[in-house]
Amino acid sequence: MNKLNIRALQARGAALAEANRAHTRPVVLLYCGVLALLTLGSSGLNLYLSDQIGTTGGLGGIGIRSLLETVQELLSYINIFFGTYWAAGFLAAMLTMVRGESPKCGDLTAGFRRPFQVLGFMVFEYAVIFALMMASAYPAALIFSFTPLGADFAELIAPYVAASGAVDLAAVPIEALIEAMVPMLLLTMAIFLPLYAFVFYGYRMALYLMMDQKLGAIQAHFLSARLMKGHRWQICKLDLSFWWYYALLALASAVGYLDVIVGLMGIPLPIDPLVLFFGTLVLYCAAVTALSLWKKCDVEAAYVLAFEEIANPEPAATE
Repeated sequence: MNKLNIRALQARGAALAEANRAHTRPVVLLYCGVLALLTLGSSGLNLYLSDQIGTTGGLGGIGIRSLLETVQELLSYINIFFGTYWAAGFLAAMLTMVRGESPKCGDLTAGFRRPFQVLGFMVFEYAVIFALMMASAYPAALIFSFTPLGADFAELIAPYVAASGAVDLAAVPIEALIEAMVPMLLLTMAIFLPLYAFVFYGYRMALYLMMDQKLGAIQAHFLSARLMKGHRWQICKLDLSFWWYYALLALASAVGYLDVIVGLMGIPLPIDPLVLFFGTLVLYCAAVTALSLWKKCDVEAAYVLAFEEIANPEPAATE
C-alpha cells in the first residue's frame, strides 16, 4: 500500500490547475453559471409557489394546494439530481486535465451521458444513509429506553398510556414531546456519524471509478471499498488540509441565508424583503463563483491525483 503524500498532492494539483488555467476558466464559469441560474430560478419559482399556496385556503383549494406543494418537492429533487450529474461532469473534466489533456466545457455533460449509472450512484448512496440511520436508531432506542436518559419521556407519556399498553402520541403536546426526545436524537447521531464517516470514506472513490472506468454504481462502490482499505485516514487528512476552502464555502453559504439570519436575529433592515432575498442569493452565487475560479480546480485536481495513486499504484521498487 502506497502512502499518500498530502503536501505533494496539493502542490501537484495547484501546478496542474495553474498550467491549465486558460482551459479551466471557461469550464468553471460555465459550471458555476449554470448552478447559479438553477439556484436563482428554482428559488424564485419556489417563492412564487409559496405565495400561491397561501391563497388556496379552505377545502375548496386543497387540490390546487397539494399540486403546488408537489411541484415544490419536485424542485428540490431536480436540484439534487442536476447537481449530482453536473458535479460528475466537473469530475470528468478534472480527470481529463490530470491525464494531460485540456479540459473542455463539453466534459461537464459527461454525467448526463451516463444517466442510469449516476442515478444508480445516488440511489445506492441514499440507501446506505437510510440503512445506517436505521441501524443507529435501534441501539439508540434501547439505550434511551433502559437508562435514565429516557426518564423524562416515560414520565411525559405516562398519562397517555391506555390499558392495552398503546400510547396515544397524537395527544401528547408536540413541544414537550420534541424536548423529551432530544436525548434520543443525540444518541442516534452519536452512533450514526462514526458509522457514516467510516462507510463514506470507504465509498469515497466510487464516483471517480464510475466516471473513469465506466463501472456500474454497485460495482464502483464495492471496488472503492476495497481500494480504500488503509487509505481512509489519508483521504481524511487530505480533506482536513483543505479546511480553509470548505470554511470559505460555508461562509458563502451563510451569505445565501443572510436574510434568514437577519430575521432570526431580529435586525430590521430598510430593504424590501424580496430584494434582500434575491440579493443574498446573487451574493452567494458570486462568492461561490469567485472561490471556484480561485481554487476549485486546485482542490479537485489534488483529489483526482489521490485517486490515481490509490487506483493505479506504482509497483514498489525492488533491490
